[in-house]
Amino acid sequence: MNSEQFSDFQHAAVHELMRLNKRCEEAFLISSWSRWDYDLERGTLTFSQGKILKVVASIQVVGTLPTASMKSIAKFREFGETENLPELKGCDPGAARLPSSSASERKL
Repeated sequence: MNSEQFSDFQHAAVHELMRLNKRCEEAFLISSWSRWDYDLERGTLTFSQGKILKVVASIQVVGTLPTASMKSIAKFREFGETENLPELKGCDPGAARLPSSSASERKL
């Protein structure tokens, strides 16, 4: 995979995430619940109304630096090294960035 192929992959992944978010909203009404809480140790995101749990989602956090996430970042770096992708192999956890809004507006 070269940088151009990675950019294409990244663009497609952003749009797939947008579609997934829309499907989750339609299925679970997550924006309608008045409260949400996350638990990084358990890897959950919980949506509730008052004291009533409405949705508990399993999550994978990437982009923060708790110990569990450091393993995920290391996997991204390793993949970047293996595939020679400068966007992922840098030592900065923020090296893998989403495309700018103008890039993400491209049609799939």
